[in-house]
Amino acid sequence: MAREKKNDMRIRVLQERIGWMVDNHQVKVQQKTFNFINDCVYRLRKGKGLTPGQRRWADSIIEEGLQKVECPAKNRKLFNRIEAALKMVHASHNHNILGEFGAKLARGWDLSEKQLSWCEAMLAEAEAGPWVPTEEEVETMRHLNNVRFSRNTYWYGGSPRVAEGMARISEFLEEGTPFRKYLFDAAAKSFNNRIKEINTPRFQIGDKCFTRKNQEWKMGFVMSAPYTCKQLRSVCYDVLVDGMTEKKGTDSLKKQRRS
Repeated sequence: MAREKKNDMRIRVLQERIGWMVDNHQVKVQQKTFNFINDCVYRLRKGKGLTPGQRRWADSIIEEGLQKVECPAKNRKLFNRIEAALKMVHASHNHNILGEFGAKLARGWDLSEKQLSWCEAMLAEAEAGPWVPTEEEVETMRHLNNVRFSRNTYWYGGSPRVAEGMARISEFLEEGTPFRKYLFDAAAKSFNNRIKEINTPRFQIGDKCFTRKNQEWKMGFVMSAPYTCKQLRSVCYDVLVDGMTEKKGTDSLKKQRRS
């Protein structure tokens, strides 16, 4: 029983040490120690014992704690910028590689010219802050979100970047969650043909058009500017047909009567 209690204490404190390493960005800098602590926690949870050497090291970590590895002076300026970027949520997509670079600098290593250029690009993106779309871009997002499901999951499976972009757009419109501009650009480019009619209408208000109704071609009159409709997943117009105004997708409207 005493041994079980001691092992429970070891697990609890070692988990605290893991949390400290994560919070202080020491995981990659002290990778060997981090892996050792994780392995100890795993073994103890499984009821497996530690070797005398493992037990001594684990107990020293428990009793003495861990020391933060400080970056050498020559690398400190760049390292501090990396540490700041690692705390920025909007730069989370670059955290792994920035952490790798930070670990190299903390060990006193130099980055290659290519690595330094890459690091600077990621830091510049992080330090610029999250992308803030213009009002026009937000309006485009609304149109994209309305026609999002005009394509099925099979299509999106073959276009993961567009799929992610459309998902991020939906999150932004619902919750204001920031995301990267290149995802917006990918979605806007992919769906350009579907929403370009918003800015270049096929029909003007008052124009005559033809649409199918009750298996017949009926003449109607366009009563609105084009807009996107989530229900029809398309660019739509309000059309007056047989004395009733109806919402019609652009694909269902023709400029000439069909036989």
